[in-house]
Amino acid sequence: MRFFYRLAAPVFWLWDKAYAGFDALHDALVWLATPFGTNVRGPLRRYSILLGIYAVIYLIGALPIPILPLLALGIGYVGVLAVGRAWVKNETQRTAIAKKLVDGDPDALPDLRWTALVSALQLIVLFPLFFQQVHAHFPGLYKVPEDATFGTWFIFTLDAYNKVLMGLFNLYGVHFETAEPISPWGRHLILIGRLTIEWLLIQGVVRLFAIRETIRDAVAAVIRDPGMAVRVGRRTVRPLIHELKNPDAAVRLRAADVLGLLRDTEAVGPLIETMNRDADEGVRSQAARSLGLLGDREAVPALLAMLRDRSDEVRRHAAEALGLIGDPRAVPVLIQALGSDAAGVRVEAARALGHVGDDTVPDHLIPMVVRDPDEAVRIAATGALKMRWRDRAIEGLVEMLGTEEEKPGWLGKWFGAKRPQNEADQEVSDRQRAAEALGELADARTINALAEALQANDRLVRRAAVVALGKIGGPAVVEPLIRGLQDRERDVRWRAAEALGETGDERAVAPLLEAWRDDREGEVRLAAGEAVQKIDPEAARVAGVG
Repeated sequence: MRFFYRLAAPVFWLWDKAYAGFDALHDALVWLATPFGTNVRGPLRRYSILLGIYAVIYLIGALPIPILPLLALGIGYVGVLAVGRAWVKNETQRTAIAKKLVDGDPDALPDLRWTALVSALQLIVLFPLFFQQVHAHFPGLYKVPEDATFGTWFIFTLDAYNKVLMGLFNLYGVHFETAEPISPWGRHLILIGRLTIEWLLIQGVVRLFAIRETIRDAVAAVIRDPGMAVRVGRRTVRPLIHELKNPDAAVRLRAADVLGLLRDTEAVGPLIETMNRDADEGVRSQAARSLGLLGDREAVPALLAMLRDRSDEVRRHAAEALGLIGDPRAVPVLIQALGSDAAGVRVEAARALGHVGDDTVPDHLIPMVVRDPDEAVRIAATGALKMRWRDRAIEGLVEMLGTEEEKPGWLGKWFGAKRPQNEADQEVSDRQRAAEALGELADARTINALAEALQANDRLVRRAAVVALGKIGGPAVVEPLIRGLQDRERDVRWRAAEALGETGDERAVAPLLEAWRDDREGEVRLAAGEAVQKIDPEAARVAGVG
């Protein structure tokens, strides 16, 4: 038995080295293909390079010189097997990703299906040249007609392939008069050709059926597990487009969702049609959102029309999509959407304008920051201003913060014109929200205006100013915040103490200790003590804080 192991060892060694060579060629092919992605140019580039290499191999293989043609054709044969193995390895990796056995992006892998087919088709030319050169180098292997040409060897090879294909030519009475083997080695070479074709055919057919089944399963599972279609990749795009017409609205919604995640522009047209015509508002909404993820400007006119849809959800996602696409044509319609009755639409319109707006947008967003009744809208408007129009926002908000009607004296209270209460309340609300927005902008240029707001008549404005100063931070806010510790309202002093603790500035320690000892409100004393502990734990320990 040991003798047989020793005899087989070189065979296993050669097999291992051959597979290592296939892997190296596979890696080289993937390296060549990856920069071109999966668009049209990528595969065409691969095919042209592949066919160019084989054209050189055929040119050398047809030369009437010793050895070199056989060597070139042998390399071409190994290349066909290597490309086939590269395809199998590629599909195995895709299957592993689809089954969650490994992590990865299937669309980052080059699609080698057609590359493998183009490579396998080279055997139609490769083997006839190979048999022709073998006969020229070793005349005793085959019996050949005297007037044999490349066509003779082509028919000879085709007849050999016919045996693999269940002898279809013989079954239908088609016979060829061509070369025939007259030695064992001649038959061995024919066997290699047949085995190669059988291996490629069996492997190809089985693999293609497996790919088809995986895609079908991914699309069928799209409701329960949308991620499966994503893990299979863009190969599911066309089946998913077909599912946009499924009678089940849940299937249509999931299909639209996954098409957006796959980011394939082939889905743009079908998604526009779905968004325009689907009776289910959830499906229309998802189609709009997916069009935004695809980022194709072809969808802009349809999305603009969707801002007039009867559904708030559809209008909201249409506004979101327009922001993701970033087309300036959307600006006037998005400004109109700022006046929508639905808060969600106003939120997405404000965010979208932050991405695509022009210099007219701040005039619409600044009033929203202080006047919109919905907090989410105010935050979205502030974020949009912060993104693109910080200077304009600071200017407008500081102006609003500084606008305060002076309190009338005692004579004015009795004899002056009465100011409507709603106007006074609106002024306080505007100033409070302007201070809050300035805190979100967190710009040191607003510190002076916020410090002045600490003298405002209304505690809500003063409290918002203290919180905003705390968000800005830095040495310049310490003195205004120390003054805030002396405010007549408890919640202003409490917020000032918290903000001072976040500054970490030693100048705040003494005022905070004083507030900890003397303030009449327990919440303020507690906040002041915690702030001292943050800034100077040793001073807090000595003072007995905690």
